[in-house]
Amino acid sequence: MRGTTLALAGALLLLCATAHADAVSTRATQLRTSSEYKVRLSAALWLGKKKDARSIRAMTHALKNDSERTVRSVVALQLGKLIDESTNTRVRDDAIDALEHAAKKDSDKKVRAKARAAWIKVKALRTPRGGLPAVFVAIGKPSGGKHLNSKDATTELQAVMRKALRSAAPDFGQSTKQDGLPTKSELEKASSAGFFVNASVQSVSVAKKAGHVEVRCKVGIHVNAWNGRDSEERLRENETASATGNGRVRGANTKTSIRNAGRDCVTAVVDQLTERQVVPFIKRSADRRIAKTHTDE
Repeated sequence: MRGTTLALAGALLLLCATAHADAVSTRATQLRTSSEYKVRLSAALWLGKKKDARSIRAMTHALKNDSERTVRSVVALQLGKLIDESTNTRVRDDAIDALEHAAKKDSDKKVRAKARAAWIKVKALRTPRGGLPAVFVAIGKPSGGKHLNSKDATTELQAVMRKALRSAAPDFGQSTKQDGLPTKSELEKASSAGFFVNASVQSVSVAKKAGHVEVRCKVGIHVNAWNGRDSEERLRENETASATGNGRVRGANTKTSIRNAGRDCVTAVVDQLTERQVVPFIKRSADRRIAKTHTDE
């Protein structure tokens, strides 16, 4: 009986997964082909909650071709939320290109604004055309994830660092899960200044107060010049720096709330350090390196 129950449970999971897949295909087809505006809009809103390559492809098609500005606005907004490092490279690049085109060329002002906001968020994920950007940042594996009491803490912290850099410096190149890191010769050929950035959670403490808890965190970010995946890291004068910041978040006295407060605290500190210290430092160092290269020539 136990074996039968497990078999049935497995079959149920398979049926649920198949039903979900069929639902995505059905909605994607509706968005592409329905003559009814409300059907297409409903499909766009539904697909915007599904991080699936078919959803992104269908919304990319709608952004390029749908006759209704409201549908184009919705898919532009949703694409900015769905595209990330895990998105298939071709699907991601097509969507980012569509956002860039809509930001510049769409006939409706509101659609252009929505597309531009989404494009700015994700354009650093675009595979470089014909070479690397002027600044490329390799993001290392964070340390101190144990302080966040989450089995996925390291992955989450790396994603926080990537997002903070994309927000503060959308023109910087980054590696993704799909693309990998450039070599020394690729950086040199593109005249791209490489940097290595690594975050660390140094501490997270919880203090119980009347009716709530206070979560404090300390985060550090280290930056140094980087010569490509096939070269050893070298510390260079004026191109190595560390920044440290502290944060404080209040939450309810429950395990889930405390864990979320710790993550929010770390995210806020990473965002602030990246915007105010890390990115300005990288820009100054890159400018000096470029100026030195021209002088040497």
